[in-house]
Order: sequence, then structure tokens, then C-alpha cells
Amino acid sequence: MTYFNKNAYFLIKERNAHRLITLRKYPLILFTGLLLSTSIIPAFAATGGGFEASETPPPAHKQDSGIKGSEDAGESTVSEVISSDKNTWVTLEGNIIEKTGDAHYTFRDKTGSMGIILKDDQWNGQKVTPKDLVTISGRLEKEHAKNIVRVEQIRIQ
Repeated sequence: MTYFNKNAYFLIKERNAHRLITLRKYPLILFTGLLLSTSIIPAFAATGGGFEASETPPPAHKQDSGIKGSEDAGESTVSEVISSDKNTWVTLEGNIIEKTGDAHYTFRDKTGSMGIILKDDQWNGQKVTPKDLVTISGRLEKEHAKNIVRVEQIRIQ
């Protein structure tokens, strides 16, 4: 067996077969993997969505959603939801009128307003302003002795 070392290359002679093995191929593979993971993964993430507080919301009495089919049979109002039990699944239609914390917002419909939690990954690239009529669905939770909705789904009407 013969070894030849020049610029981190090894020439190995075994049983009349010659193979050129480079020690640099492993860092190259790792670098290529790192490069691909940092350039491809962000492409799959939902970007650009969220709440934009640049517009004023419509008055509560002007929040008409129009006529829809039977899909709205399970929708509730804020006044109903405020007195509901914890872990109840709710669907509300109205406006997100302000951001009150990192993932906390104020939601308002014709009957009142309440807090909601809406994380960044649930916007699905949608940009929402206070003027946009949205439908939110999620579970009712208690936070600081008040009912809030942890939003699982949001859709602009």
C-alpha cells in the first residue's frame, strides 16, 4: 500500500487498483448541504403576512358581512363567546382592530370586542388591516380572568 500526500490528496494503491480520495469532499458536502438548507427552507415559510395597523377600522354598526351559504351556521358573536366555557371551539367574523402584544390582538364584531392570540405562522402570508373583514376560528382560553380566542385559522372575507 502506497500513500502520496499532496494538497490533502491520498493515492491509495491496493491490489492493482488506484483510487484518488480527497479529504476536502466532506467539508464540500457539508457546505453544500448548509447552503441548500439556508436558501431553500425560507422559501417554504409563509412570509409577508401579518397585521398592518395603517387603517382605521369601520364602526361596529357597519360590520356587515353580506349573504353567505350554510357555512356560517357555526359562527358566534363576541357577546356569546365571552360567556362560553374554556376549550370551546368558536368561529367569529369581524375585524382585528389593534395589536396589543407580541401575538395578542383585539378583535371586534357588531356585538363587542375581545382579545385573541394569533401567532406569526398562522397568517399564511395574508396581510390584514383593521378595515378587512376576517373570519377566525380557534379555541377559547382564559388569560388573566378573561376569555380569549387562540386562533387556529384566519381567512379574509
